[in-house]
Amino acid sequence: MASDMFGVSGRAILAALIAGQRDPQTLAELARGRLRSKISQLREALTGPFQDHHALLCAKMLDRVDAITADIAEVSTAIEAAILWGS
Repeated sequence: MASDMFGVSGRAILAALIAGQRDPQTLAELARGRLRSKISQLREALTGPFQDHHALLCAKMLDRVDAITADIAEVSTAIEAAILWGS
């Protein structure tokens, strides 16, 4: 369904879940772009138990993803600089 859970739509839905939103229709309406055509499927996928402890775990995992993404960017920049300057 969603090809990138960390894209604009996925992040918006995850942020809303973490913030306490549990209504599948409200969450599905956060979809953007091509995902808007799949609102009914999203609504169905977002129906079910998601409790505060799930939100906490999700927030922790997203923090890790963001930290790793920042680390990758930093290392990539260092590699590019080393290649450019021949170090």
